[in-house]
Amino acid sequence: MLGCVPRLNAQGASEQKQLTIYAAETTYSLPVVMRSGNEYIALLEALEPLGMASASRDGNKWKLRFNNAEMQLSTGKTKARIGRTEVESNAPFLAENRRVLAPVASLPGLLGAILPGRPVVLHAAARRLFLDNAEVRYSAALKKGPASQLQFSFSAPVDPLIATEAGKLHMVFRREPLIAGANPETVSFSDKAISSLAYSESNGWAELTVNSSLPLMAFFSADHKSITIAALPPLAPPQPSPGPVASTPAGSRTGTGAGLQPAKTPALPPPRGFLVVLDAAHGGDDHGGAITDELAEKDVDLAFARRLSLELQNRGMATRLIRDSDVTISPEERAAMANAAVPSLYLAIHAAGSGTGVHVFSSDVKPLEKLPVFLPWATAQAAFVSSSQTVARAVASELLKRDIPALDLSVGVSPLNEIAAPALAIEVAAPSGQGLEAIQSGAYQEGLCAAIAAGIAEVRSQLPHGEAAP
Repeated sequence: MLGCVPRLNAQGASEQKQLTIYAAETTYSLPVVMRSGNEYIALLEALEPLGMASASRDGNKWKLRFNNAEMQLSTGKTKARIGRTEVESNAPFLAENRRVLAPVASLPGLLGAILPGRPVVLHAAARRLFLDNAEVRYSAALKKGPASQLQFSFSAPVDPLIATEAGKLHMVFRREPLIAGANPETVSFSDKAISSLAYSESNGWAELTVNSSLPLMAFFSADHKSITIAALPPLAPPQPSPGPVASTPAGSRTGTGAGLQPAKTPALPPPRGFLVVLDAAHGGDDHGGAITDELAEKDVDLAFARRLSLELQNRGMATRLIRDSDVTISPEERAAMANAAVPSLYLAIHAAGSGTGVHVFSSDVKPLEKLPVFLPWATAQAAFVSSSQTVARAVASELLKRDIPALDLSVGVSPLNEIAAPALAIEVAAPSGQGLEAIQSGAYQEGLCAAIAAGIAEVRSQLPHGEAAP
C-alpha cells in the first residue's frame, strides 16, 4: 500500500534501554533504568501481560500476587520468597514511584519460581528474555548465479522491518524472538555479489545484515516463513509497485538511522492477513492528560491497548502494538510505523479524566470518490475514511447494546489523518457513577474490550483482508 515513508531506526523512537520479553502468549517491551550500576525493570509490569498480577506494600515489605502464586520481598534487600522457594538477587530490590524494581539479571530466578514449568532464558547483553522455548530459528543458503540469491528459512512466520543502504540490507526483528541458534554470528560467502551475512542483537531486538556489492531486494513467501534476498544486476532496477502510495511528509527525515534509506516498495512485506495495529497514545516524556493526581493517561493507554490486543487475538485477529513500553514516539513516526505494517485496521487508544464511557473518533477528512495512485501524506486517510466510519458506527453500536455510553464523532488529528487504512481513535473514560480510579478496573476494561472487539468482528468482512474471517 505504501511506498516511501519515514521509518524509525532499529532501536525505536529513542535510545532508551529496553528489555523485550518473548512468551507463548505475547511479546512486549519494558523500559530499563540504571541504578547503582545495575539495570532494573518494574517487576509488576513484567508480570501483568502474562496473567493476573497485583502488588501491595507495608513499609519496605512488598507482596506481589501472580495468578495463584505470591512473592514476598523487601526493598533494599536481595532475597525474595515465592512459596517455599527463596531466590537470591544480584542486587537489592528498589521502590520508585510506587513500583518495585527488580534487577534484570535476577529475572530468570524470579520468573522461573513464579512461573513453574516454564523455561526462562535471558540474553543479558541484548536485554532479551525468552519464555516457553519461544525462540525462532533460521537457516540461510546462498544460491549463486547471474543474480545471486540468499534464501532464509524461519521456524515461524516473521515480519521484520527492512532498510537498505549502500552495500547492505538490514532486517530488524523487533517482535520476533529470533536467535542465531547453531548459526555463526558472521558467515562469509565466496560470491562476487553477496559477500557475507551477520547476526546481531541489542537493546531488545535482533538484526540480520546482508552485505553485497550490488543493490538488494527482499521477497517474502506467502506464509512469511521464508525470505529471499536477491542481488539486482546492474541496469536492471526493480519495477515500481502498482497501487496507491503515500508521500513522505515535507521536512521529515526519511532515513532509518545513520545513512539508511527506506526499503523500496517491493521489499515491504505483503500483508499476512487481517491485522489490527493498536497505538497506545503518549508515552515517555509525553504523559498525556492527568486521569488523577497519581495516574497519567499514558499508563492507562498502554494497559488498555494490551488488554484489547489480547481480546482481539482471542477472536482470531492478529494484532501489533506501536508502543509496548514507556517511550516517546512522535505522531509522524506512529503513522509511518502503522503504514509500514499494512494493517486492516488502525486503532489509536486514549484515556480521559472527564466524562464517562467511550468516544469513538474517525477522521473528518473529505472522502475520496476514486482511489488515486498517489496519496498525499497529510490526508492519506481520505481514501479509507468511509470504511473507518463503518467501523466507528459498529463499535459505538456494540458499546450501546451493552449499556456503555458511547459517542461516534469525527475529528481532524494526527496521526489519524496520515493512516492509509481504516482508522479510529478510541478514548476511554471512567464508568458512570464511579470515581476516576475505576478506569483501571479489570472488569470494566474487559467489558469495553469485549464490546470493541465484537464491533470490529461485526464488520471485519468489509475491511482489507477481512475475507479471511472464520
